[in-house]
Amino acid sequence: MPSDGAHADIKDIRPFLKYFNELVATEVYNDVLFVSEKNENVWWYDGERIAFRTPNYTKILNAMRTQPTLTLSDMKEETGISITAIQKLLDRLISKKYVERGEKEGSWRVFLTQ
Repeated sequence: MPSDGAHADIKDIRPFLKYFNELVATEVYNDVLFVSEKNENVWWYDGERIAFRTPNYTKILNAMRTQPTLTLSDMKEETGISITAIQKLLDRLISKKYVERGEKEGSWRVFLTQ
């Protein structure tokens, strides 16, 4: 019963305290990283730190943010990455829901922040 919590001993709520302390520590750590980390391959999505292993993601994401209506050919010219590689990287970004292409306007929406 929820009312039992008001009368619980410390040993009864120890698992919750452990969980809560770890949650707060993780959130504070991520907040500090968000404002202090200066790595071009680190992005943030919904409070989660995303570290890309290749700078190609950053090139594509920056191109899409500055010019949302880019085509694959435009991205190739802008980034110097092959269309095949761009398509693979885009497929991963889309599957993770980090980016999406608007159907009507055809422009890219980037949901990651740097």
